[in-house]
Amino acid sequence: MSVVTHLQVALTHRLIRYENGSKLAGIIYIHRISDERFSGISVRNFKMFRKLCGDSTLKNVVIVTNMWGKVEQGIGEARERQLADIYFKPALDKQAQLVRYHNTAQSSHDIIRRIMKNDPATLRIQEELVDEGMDIRDTAAGEAVNEELTAMMGRHKAEMGVLRAEMQQALKEKDEETKKELEEEARKLQGQMDEMKRKSEGLESNYQEERKRTEEAMRQMREQSRLDRDRAHADHSTQMSQLRTELQQSHAAAQAKEQARALAEERTRTLALERDKALAEERFRASAQAENLASERARAAALERDRDLAEERARASAQAEAQAKSFSQELSRAVSEAQARAAAEQSMRQKIQELEGQVSSLSRKDDDDDCVVM
Repeated sequence: MSVVTHLQVALTHRLIRYENGSKLAGIIYIHRISDERFSGISVRNFKMFRKLCGDSTLKNVVIVTNMWGKVEQGIGEARERQLADIYFKPALDKQAQLVRYHNTAQSSHDIIRRIMKNDPATLRIQEELVDEGMDIRDTAAGEAVNEELTAMMGRHKAEMGVLRAEMQQALKEKDEETKKELEEEARKLQGQMDEMKRKSEGLESNYQEERKRTEEAMRQMREQSRLDRDRAHADHSTQMSQLRTELQQSHAAAQAKEQARALAEERTRTLALERDKALAEERFRASAQAENLASERARAAALERDRDLAEERARASAQAEAQAKSFSQELSRAVSEAQARAAAEQSMRQKIQELEGQVSSLSRKDDDDDCVVM
């Protein structure tokens, strides 16, 4: 498909939607990272894309590189840097975004989330054709196409001039074979030039024809949608009528069921009350029995505790009596020993007194002897 045809098909739907108040929140431009170089066709396509968008709308553009699974990571990253630094730089400088698509649902969601954050904007081509009423050939994108066609026609004219000169030379030299070859080549070049001229002149007419076809298709879609809506409304009305009839027919049955349900509920409540009453009485009796049993157990426990306490006191009393008896015996032995010691001490004092008396007697005797000697 040629660049001109791409332009016609891509714009027609967008312009009709723009006339109906629709704007774009985002535009996605896809480039294969697996391409070894950014060819001349790629350069022209991206230039055309920028002309379509306009500088003010590039902030809503997401440039997506895909086919990452078909290149080595290092090679892909080197190509990505080249794209960002050279070919996509004019758009990136206007706040366009460069992202990777890894052929996963998560990667797709990330790209869509980026676009959802944007404020809807108007494309330059929409403003030119709809707001300003310009001829498509006078728009920036149309001029870019015409520039390409004009350049190609210039090259072909130059080649045609060379062929004419060669034909004149062949005529002079009477070289019929070369003349025929040159005439054939000239016819081909003239045909290509006529085709390019036809495309250039037919840009507006083809755009209008495509617009009419698209508008007719949309009109048919709206008409079909209206017919479907009317049919659905009629079906809905029929169904609602049937439902109302069925509702009326089932209303009496529903009331009877409701009465039966209410009666059943009342019976259920009565039975529940009687059951609760019987259960409460049974619980009261069980509680009374439990209280009596607990009281008996408490009295038995008290008696057992008193008996144990009496036995403990008796044992303590016996131990105290045994200890008192032992103490009394110990005390008696201690008194006897003390008395024996006192008697021994008394005997010892007596002996000491006797010895002292003997010493005194001996001392007096010695004194007497000394007197006699003198």
